[in-house]
Amino acid sequence: MNAYTISNEPVDLATAGKYSALAINTLFFVILISLPKTYKFIKRLMGGVAILSFFLVAILFAITVYNKGLSSEFFSAIFSVKISFPETWQSSDSKLLLTAIVFAGLGGLWNVLYSVWLSQEGMGMSKNDTNGYLEYKRCIPEVSQTKESIRNYNKAMSLIKNDLWIGIGGNALIILMILYIVFMSFPKDMSAPAGLGIITSLGDSVSYDSIVMATIFYVFVGLFLIDTWVAATDSLSKLHANMTLSYLKSDVVKGITDEQRSKLLYIVFLFVMLIMTFVSSFIARPEQLNYLNGVLSMFGASILIVGIWLVERYYEKALPEFPKHITMKCFLILSFVVYAAIGTAFLMS
Repeated sequence: MNAYTISNEPVDLATAGKYSALAINTLFFVILISLPKTYKFIKRLMGGVAILSFFLVAILFAITVYNKGLSSEFFSAIFSVKISFPETWQSSDSKLLLTAIVFAGLGGLWNVLYSVWLSQEGMGMSKNDTNGYLEYKRCIPEVSQTKESIRNYNKAMSLIKNDLWIGIGGNALIILMILYIVFMSFPKDMSAPAGLGIITSLGDSVSYDSIVMATIFYVFVGLFLIDTWVAATDSLSKLHANMTLSYLKSDVVKGITDEQRSKLLYIVFLFVMLIMTFVSSFIARPEQLNYLNGVLSMFGASILIVGIWLVERYYEKALPEFPKHITMKCFLILSFVVYAAIGTAFLMS
């Protein structure tokens, strides 16, 4: 159902949702440029959204189990490997499926952005930084290779790994609960969704049972998208600002420090991100945005992996006493092969 009525006037939910999202994006843009430092705000926002989202999904899951019970069919299907597509499968759906697979694997990109957040937590040598926007160094500082330094490095790596496993476990649990809710709510007499319905069927399935549950579900989706947009826009703007600083052959804006220059570039890129959000919302349909995300993610990830490999090689030579991550290198190569293969399959589908 695409429209509801308020005071007998039709309301186009797609249009209302679009303008509401853009208004929220603009609000957070204003908040970000008005803050002296953004990290603490992002940290509180992401933590709050994560906790609230978990409880919202848990409530929906509990209501579903209470009303419909536990289904052994669902849990057995989770571990059932299927090598054929559904009867209603359309060849055009392959691009959506590949895009979804790539989006699920975007943890690699977020791990790179994670480095921005870790540095602003003051871990390691970054504790000496006082600016929330400047990560670029004109000269790479020398890193001590004493036993104490290596011990602190191992502690930091252990903290990062534990944090990631908590994130992976928590997200896996949320996804399983959402899948169960959709599985139990989707009408058994309806055929499997095709096209964009592969994506929208999640919310539609919940709405078949209860408008209240559908409302809670969409609140969860809205929180997730707000959190994602704010965190990604902030981090990517900082990364682009520092990359631009590193490539400038001369100081374009005279009379200001690198710290001031990085904040100025941050605001510029933040504004560019907002404009891109507005433009893409009006010139493209959801399917086109998903396809664009697929292409950029697949080949962008491949380039990103090469960059990570080169950085890893640099620090192996610069810090010969530090631990080597052989297993991680193998997974890095495997990730490159998988992304390249999926990207090729995407173009051929």
